[in-house]
Amino acid sequence: MSRKSACDRHVHFTVFRQKKICYNYITERKGDRTHIRKKLQVFVSSTYLDLIEERQAAVEAILDAGHISAGMELFKAGNESQLKTIYQWIDESDVYMLILGGRYGTVEPKSGKSYTQLEYEYACSKKIPVFAILLSETLITLKKHNRTKAS
Repeated sequence: MSRKSACDRHVHFTVFRQKKICYNYITERKGDRTHIRKKLQVFVSSTYLDLIEERQAAVEAILDAGHISAGMELFKAGNESQLKTIYQWIDESDVYMLILGGRYGTVEPKSGKSYTQLEYEYACSKKIPVFAILLSETLITLKKHNRTKAS
C-alpha cells in the first residue's frame, strides 16, 4: 500500500469459526483507530470460454478490494458430483457474482437447465446476495467478431 495512504491495512490470517463458516478479517488503521471488517468470499459464476477476460477482471477486482474469489475454473460443467462441489462453494460464499454474456452454457441433462442457471437458482434459494453483470449486446457482438477474425 502506498505511503501516501491514510489507511494502513493488515490482513489477519486468524480464522474464526462460527456455524461452520470461516471468517477472514482485515484491520484498517485510520489515524489512532483500528476498524475490523470482514473479508467476503465472492463466488464468480458465468459460462467459461466466452467470458475468460471478464472472469479474470472480476477476480482481480475482488482481490484488489481485499476479498476472496471463489469459482470453478478448474472444473468443467457436466457432472453431478461437480455440481454438489459447486453448491458447497456457494454455501461457503458471502456473495454470488453472476456474469452474463451471449451463451446459455452447458445443459445439465436431468433438469434441462444450464449449470450457470442451476448455480444462480441455488444461490437465490440460499438467500445469498446476488451481484449480476450483464454484457451489452454490442460487446458480445464485438467479442464474436474478434474471435472470428483471430481464427
